[in-house]
Amino acid sequence: MRFPFIPGALCALLACGTTPAFAQTHAETTIPYLVSLPAETPPDQQARVVLVMPPGTQSESIARITMDRAFGDALAAHGYVIVMPYVADARAKIGVEAMTELLHHVSSVSGITTEKAVVVGIQNGAKAAFEFAVKYPERVAGLLIMPGLPPREWMSGEAHTRMLSSLKSIPVSMYVGSTDTRWRADMEPLAADLAAAGIACTLKVVEGDGHALSSITPDRIADAIRRLDRLAAGITPENEVGSMLDAWHDAAARADEDAYFSAFADADSIFMGTDATERWTATEFRAWAKPYFERGRAWSFKVVERHVYLSPDESLAWFDEVLDTPNMGPCRGSGVAVRQSGGWKVAHYNLTVPVPNAILDRVVEMVKQESSSPTLPTKGGD
Repeated sequence: MRFPFIPGALCALLACGTTPAFAQTHAETTIPYLVSLPAETPPDQQARVVLVMPPGTQSESIARITMDRAFGDALAAHGYVIVMPYVADARAKIGVEAMTELLHHVSSVSGITTEKAVVVGIQNGAKAAFEFAVKYPERVAGLLIMPGLPPREWMSGEAHTRMLSSLKSIPVSMYVGSTDTRWRADMEPLAADLAAAGIACTLKVVEGDGHALSSITPDRIADAIRRLDRLAAGITPENEVGSMLDAWHDAAARADEDAYFSAFADADSIFMGTDATERWTATEFRAWAKPYFERGRAWSFKVVERHVYLSPDESLAWFDEVLDTPNMGPCRGSGVAVRQSGGWKVAHYNLTVPVPNAILDRVVEMVKQESSSPTLPTKGGD
């Protein structure tokens, strides 16, 4: 549902499903805006507000095109309240004080909590998004730039230092097209500066896209907003991978067969055990492990140390972990996890028993002797 706003009429119009038109005045300046509300969210229910600064001249026509292309009803369907101010006069600009007043206004007339918003800046709108986040960091849950830059004078000197300080607690996600060479040349060092300052910042280069980022769909924007929400809550992708692995190991300790094998990405995911013969698909591994789960105790791995690393687009993670096991002693696990719609899943896991260098010669000889007269493994991952 999208509109310029007229106070007083919102609640009644929402109740009857009519698309209303609003006009909010702050001081002597009119702040027209478009808004889209999630159909399933009652007006008094807390919802995440997404404040979008439109591109270009930020006119009403450009704001409506932006709403229709990537935000609006499509993004509201994910449960977000989309608020997009625009300028009625091409000589004006959207001021940060007006944006603060606008959030208060949306809250007062709709009953939707707007203590913090994810702020989106698109091209020219990124300047206002950065200005708002720096001046009112307590009102910003995350900053999504598609693409864009702060005011030019903030790129160096004292203004740059102040910006980094203000953004310390705000996660930032930035997107730029691979062929958008001019903006990319400025955004790459900016992202590096933000990350070096300890800000949770990522810059994703969208292959094949230009300045308009035409391949970025509402679903992808919703994913980016959810990621910012998780980061604002202190939940990083590394944490999520670690939690998934912890739950996976716990399922084995509890002999919960369904939970354990549902953690694999698919039936062809790989588990490699400590014996040279133990390279299984998830389906093969389940068949081998079934007797262990049926007896009510599979195996117990206690994580002593873990390291998690992410691909640039955060769709893949690779990890290694030191394990304490009751039957095999110190072990090491390493592998690859993939992000799917249901969260992180194990695509490949390799379990090994590290051999101290001091006894390596003896172990090599023992392996040679065993290889000459192999026996079937009896313990596997137990």
